[in-house]
Amino acid sequence: MSSRDLANIEDLKEYLKGTPFVSSGIDVLTGGTGNFTCRLRLISPHEGQPTLVLKHAKPYVFTSENRFPFSLERQKFEVEALKIVRECMPKNSLVTVPKVHLFDEKESVIIMDDCGDQSTTLKQFVLDGKCTLDVAETIGSELGIFLRQLHDILSRERHPAICDLFEGNVEAKRISAWATYGRLMSTLKGEAELPAFDPPLTIEDDEMKAISKVEEKMSSMILEARDTFVMGDFWPGNILLSFDSHTGVVEKINVIDWELSKTGLPGLDLGQFTAEMDLLRKFCPSFKTAGTKMLSAFHGSYSAEEDITRMAMFHWGAHLIAWTPRVPWGSSEETREMVAKGIKLIYTGLLTMEPSPTKVYLPSSFPYPIKISSIDTAASNDIARGTRLLSYSFVYLGQAPGSQPETRFGTWDSAIDGTLQTWNINVGDVISQRKAKEKPVAVVIEPCKHGMQLHGLCVLCGKDMTNIDYIGFSDTSRASIQMTHSASGPTVSLEEAQRIERETARRLLKDRKLSLIVDLDQTIVHATVDPTVGEWIAEGEAWEARRAAKDSEDNHDPDDHCNPNWDALKDVKKFRLGPETLGSPSRAKGKLLSNKGVENDGCIYYIKPRPCWQDFLKEMAELFEMHVYTMGTRAYAEEVCAAIDPDGKAFGGRILSRDESGSLTQKSLQRLFPCDTSMVVIIDDRADVWEWSPNLLKVIPFDFFVGIGDINSTFLPKVEPLTVSTPPSPSTVEASSSAPTETGFTPEEIEQSEAEKKTMLSKNSETLNAQVQERPLAKMQEELKQFTAADGSLSKTETISSDKPGVEEKQPKEVESENENEQDSKKDQKKKSEDKMDSHDTDSKQLTKPEKAPPRKALLENNDTELIRVNEILSEIHYKFYNAYDAHSKKSGEPPQKRKSGSSKSNKPLYDVTRIIPEIRANVLKGVNLLFSSVIPLDTRPESTEIWRMALMFGAKCSTELSPDTTHVVAAKRGTVKVDAARRRGNIKVVWLQWFTDSVALWQRQDETRYLLDLPPAAGPSTSPPTASSDLDIDIDDEDWDLDSPPTSGGVALGVSQNAGFHANEINWNDINDEVEAAMMESDDEEEEEANSVKSGRSGIRSENASEEEWSDESNSVASTNNTLKSKRKRLRSLTPSETPGINGDADGLRSPLSKRKKVAADRSKMSKLKVAIHADDLRADNLRRTASREPSARSLGDEGENENYDESGAESAEEDFLAKEMENEWG
Repeated sequence: MSSRDLANIEDLKEYLKGTPFVSSGIDVLTGGTGNFTCRLRLISPHEGQPTLVLKHAKPYVFTSENRFPFSLERQKFEVEALKIVRECMPKNSLVTVPKVHLFDEKESVIIMDDCGDQSTTLKQFVLDGKCTLDVAETIGSELGIFLRQLHDILSRERHPAICDLFEGNVEAKRISAWATYGRLMSTLKGEAELPAFDPPLTIEDDEMKAISKVEEKMSSMILEARDTFVMGDFWPGNILLSFDSHTGVVEKINVIDWELSKTGLPGLDLGQFTAEMDLLRKFCPSFKTAGTKMLSAFHGSYSAEEDITRMAMFHWGAHLIAWTPRVPWGSSEETREMVAKGIKLIYTGLLTMEPSPTKVYLPSSFPYPIKISSIDTAASNDIARGTRLLSYSFVYLGQAPGSQPETRFGTWDSAIDGTLQTWNINVGDVISQRKAKEKPVAVVIEPCKHGMQLHGLCVLCGKDMTNIDYIGFSDTSRASIQMTHSASGPTVSLEEAQRIERETARRLLKDRKLSLIVDLDQTIVHATVDPTVGEWIAEGEAWEARRAAKDSEDNHDPDDHCNPNWDALKDVKKFRLGPETLGSPSRAKGKLLSNKGVENDGCIYYIKPRPCWQDFLKEMAELFEMHVYTMGTRAYAEEVCAAIDPDGKAFGGRILSRDESGSLTQKSLQRLFPCDTSMVVIIDDRADVWEWSPNLLKVIPFDFFVGIGDINSTFLPKVEPLTVSTPPSPSTVEASSSAPTETGFTPEEIEQSEAEKKTMLSKNSETLNAQVQERPLAKMQEELKQFTAADGSLSKTETISSDKPGVEEKQPKEVESENENEQDSKKDQKKKSEDKMDSHDTDSKQLTKPEKAPPRKALLENNDTELIRVNEILSEIHYKFYNAYDAHSKKSGEPPQKRKSGSSKSNKPLYDVTRIIPEIRANVLKGVNLLFSSVIPLDTRPESTEIWRMALMFGAKCSTELSPDTTHVVAAKRGTVKVDAARRRGNIKVVWLQWFTDSVALWQRQDETRYLLDLPPAAGPSTSPPTASSDLDIDIDDEDWDLDSPPTSGGVALGVSQNAGFHANEINWNDINDEVEAAMMESDDEEEEEANSVKSGRSGIRSENASEEEWSDESNSVASTNNTLKSKRKRLRSLTPSETPGINGDADGLRSPLSKRKKVAADRSKMSKLKVAIHADDLRADNLRRTASREPSARSLGDEGENENYDESGAESAEEDFLAKEMENEWG
């Protein structure tokens, strides 16, 4: 070799002088890792070629880690390989190799054909975004055909001399074994110190053992291979493409760089190409679909055998592990993801080396019974799809009258490939439909079960799964389970899903963790798009800046007040999402919504993390592997997780949104855990979307942005207050008892049509648009300001809120009137003050200074403590699980095996959250025996109501009648027979319904003292709004309303506000007269009244996720024998304390039932003495007196089966006689 460096352009020009290859220009193509390659622009074309490619070799190859010696002898093998391939391969192939024009062994120079100055490598072509689906399919198919022909033609069987020659390229074998397999373990252990893979992944011991085994085995096989000629470096960078300049069609494909050609393993060429294309699909998202198409065509054209497929799978995984961290593809996290995929591929490939037999059953469509006429394929024979397996006969009876039975014949062809191992039937056997279903007729050993599929392609063997033929069986049905967090992820078979879950369970048990599914909205965060929040944040930040400036100048302005909501908004996160997340514009009331700004720019989301969220996520990450499952979009979920989990330590990219879940209205545990849910816990603010799964820990909704709710699920049924304000229609019970509701279906059972989805998403978009345009928070803040102006002593509990418990809202008219009165009063005071000023000295002018505006009240509160409670319960679940797990392990001497899917309750191990969570829940009301009064509607079977079932779930026993075991009477009003009987008996706690709902909401039995019936209903839990009606749905009767009740803690105030004033301008005299007239005309027939007033309640729908002990624990239900024998329970009138003279000192006790109803009708309008001319002041004073003297009572609900011993029919005429006198006395 001369002293010239031909990698230097000037030296290269000097070398080319005097040769046919003198060039006017030299374009450097690549520096390579051991070769210098350039394009020569010839002064005179050579053999018609205006350009050629020159390749100069160095005696080494180098990597990012070191320089590796590589003999120049490799160029001899490359030149020989190019000549042999051109001679042996079909001349009409679109794929070819360059022709060699010069090989200068002394200077290590090869000059060969160029594909043209417009040619490009396949890798660059993909990165440029030019690869269409048609072009991808063409390239993949042609490359697959070329590689298959190469391996078949240049085999030892057909060309032993060629194989002998290339078996001598020992250095190529050594480099191939070292470059990939020799660096596997050092890469995974972190010994290579690669920045893109720092820190290394945590890998299970069994996976490391599998990889170590594959490393050793594959390295040995590469070095010893001698039967097949392989290219050795088959990747997109060595594939040059030329296109027709007019049509854009692929004109020529050149495979270059054959210096690693040798005898080797065909699977290595397939695996390397597959791995590189997989990396391009990952790091070039626009190529994902086309890349899948190319790979499908490539593997389909090659049609590899089982052993080659397995080798390709090993090499695919090994290439991802060894090369991804060493080539600058993407971020560290993306690199780690691809390395993890490589581990998975190797481990899965190793597990499939021992194929399990496939049991084959006869199709259900056969005309059973059938008789086996012949077995057409003997055992131990290979079969393919379409191979005739057997023939059968059956008796056919025509439909026409007088038809005679006739014998007909049929055949059965195989739908799978493999080796027929055994037959389980014989000729002459008669097979019924039941027998065909229960017993397999044959056992087949398949080369691949296609247990993991991606985009219609088998991940394991590369076969196209979408082909349909006359057999009618599609291979896609063999892997229909989607269990990844990505909608475009692979689908797996049940067998594969069980294997994956076993691996996951083994890993979690080793780390002593469980799985936790976390909802986002109103569980961990609360979101809004109301721009008011952004303005308040800007105000707060500006105030902070002014305060900092004033502190530095020692100048303070006492009138410079901060926005009162600023303290609660300091940790609010914000991000903008594009208009595609809002859905298409919709029409409301015939007009297009005015949301042009949102359509063009999207909107800004404001995210308030729940108090204590940082500690919660940190502590739970140590106990659980957490997954996000949200009704929001993928883009929304990723932004929220980036805000609350920026380093990915909590969720690690495990996000499932509505874009991937398959349903807009339901969440399915089986979407992520299709086989075993014994280690999975759910936290969510809505139980209805999970159908009260036994894995669920229901969280009290986080409602920071007052009145906003869940902005990502407005298309779901509204979460109503526990106590409904109107009774259901009579048809409700029939509909709910006979037909399943929407919540009774899982996403696998029902698919939403595109029209329904668009409607739901459009509704959600409308809600966002309304928030942006109407600014509800600003309106509420202004309303709060008006309240503050009207009453400077407004207490914290009087803060305006439409959803929080214990809040009373004043009607707009009341606010307006009170404000007017307040303003008038202030005007009078101001006028008096001005009059006094005229008589004072000049020094008294400071008294004319206007009053300071009262400080603004905060609308938003930051006092939620729910995550602390949830943390305690989750920690208890974790402790109980591993306590039981350790006890079982210690007792048996070995780690317990996870139970199989479908195990019955009796077979559930103690370390199962579907057993632990219900047990914790059942301890809440353990030992309590409940009797409901005025809670469950008439003509409704109590055991079928959700409140009854909820009581059983939380450990209580329930009765329909007072019994010696009764410990609590849960009532919705005073004065019922059951309440009075319980009081007479004593030692029974008579509590408001809110005691029950608060205990259920907080998973803790509440102190009954605050809820005793002598007191108004206690406010609900302070952390959030009350339990939803989706969890407890209680219906009522029309005639049981009691307007004297205070509001319950559910967000809607029931009855008249205690603080509401009475104003004459609110009186609608026409309505009053109409109501009184209607009362006078009212029929007093008890049977008619009963028929009209009875309303039905909703029957509970049994959840598929719920366990038997939760829904049907009949031992906790004690029903009255008399009640069960009657199909209809008639409610009779009783002499309640309020009706009995002398008990409460109430003169109304002497009134007849009809006059009482008239009085109630009058009270509904907050009036009495209707025929007397009165003044507004008199009315106001009278109202205040009545309010002050009235004893609070609960609002009446439908009384559940009260037996009242009063026969109204006998007193009817007497009541009519006294009607005039009663009205005269009542109206003055």
